[in-house]
Amino acid sequence: MSLSESHDVQHAIDVVVRNTDVPVQILLEHPHKRWTPEARVYLQGLIDKVAGVKPDAEPNQEVAVPQSEPQFTVVESVRSAAEPAPVEQFEDPLPKFPQALKDRLNWVLWKYASVNGKVTKVPYKLDFKNAAASTRPDEWSDYKSVAEKIMRDGGITEKQGVGRVVQKEERVVGIDLDGCRDSQTGAIAQWAEDIVEAVNSYCEITPSQTGIRIWVIGDLPAGDKVFNLDPATGFYGTKVKIEIFTDARYFTVTGQSIYDAPLSERDLTEAYELIHAIRRKHPAPKKAGRVRNQQVRHLHARRNRGA
Repeated sequence: MSLSESHDVQHAIDVVVRNTDVPVQILLEHPHKRWTPEARVYLQGLIDKVAGVKPDAEPNQEVAVPQSEPQFTVVESVRSAAEPAPVEQFEDPLPKFPQALKDRLNWVLWKYASVNGKVTKVPYKLDFKNAAASTRPDEWSDYKSVAEKIMRDGGITEKQGVGRVVQKEERVVGIDLDGCRDSQTGAIAQWAEDIVEAVNSYCEITPSQTGIRIWVIGDLPAGDKVFNLDPATGFYGTKVKIEIFTDARYFTVTGQSIYDAPLSERDLTEAYELIHAIRRKHPAPKKAGRVRNQQVRHLHARRNRGA
């Protein structure tokens, strides 16, 4: 900067910080500094602060800088004024959930709501007012935003929380083991433990506390995605089943991990065959109406064959 140029407030801040052992009065009166009016007011304010002069003192009053006054007081004041306020640190409510699954913009909020007379977990946009769809990425958000929003609105509970959408191209597979856990004792059905062991990837307890969800990277063989089981093999009413989804589906997230397995990439062929075997061993009982329809179809088939 040339001598003909004026020195502004920012320059005054820089000079004070660099010259901690020089009284501010000397800096203000430096022959080679052409301070702007704003800079002079700023420096004079620092001098007054050190000297203990009240703000309504005469503007031209000569102020002596006490030599006993430590100069770092002034410097700290300058730094405090120059530096931005510290940003509040983000506290992750789900520290155990895999970071790799947090990094994509696949996050939504959810809460229970009535849809067509049935209470279900409805996904929501970041405003927590308008429903989101697992098929419309423009309605999803980043993890940090949804986490901060849910914590401001009551936190993650069994009635509301955050959820993650899975997409086929990312090869993330979500496996729901519904009704496999006793919410009171924590006991888990043997068939569910067999699946967890076979997949060997990150898993957590679902919001109802009666199920387990496994997250894994891999390619799911073609075939069934829903496997209804005999309610007697579980702990939660009549809803005992296995669901597997890889695309256009959102899953609730609790972060209540169990078994301590990390998110992993697996060959899911054997695990998928195991799930089929479990359904064969514990088939859901057929409803009376379904049995009657099958009997009627069988009778018609016999008549068509001339039996």
